Amino acid sequence: MPPPKAAFRLVGLATGFGKAPGFVILETPDGQRETVLAGATASDGSTLRAIFADGATLETNGVTSNLRLVAAPALLQTP
Repeated sequence: MPPPKAAFRLVGLATGFGKAPGFVILETPDGQRETVLAGATASDGSTLRAIFADGATLETNGVTSNLRLVAAPALLQTP
């Protein structure tokens, strides 16, 4: 059976600020964004288990999912 499709795309993150926890910015398929602190629970019940420089790990119902940070679209330059 293939793994379930992720409910979120990882569009932003910060690994932490000194003693302050890190966070991620997740995006749903319909474009809604949600900020989740390390160790906290997202709106779908997933728990943010780890944050890395290029991704994060979510756990949902005992199953872990590794999300990679998506590339930002290129900014248009005007002449």
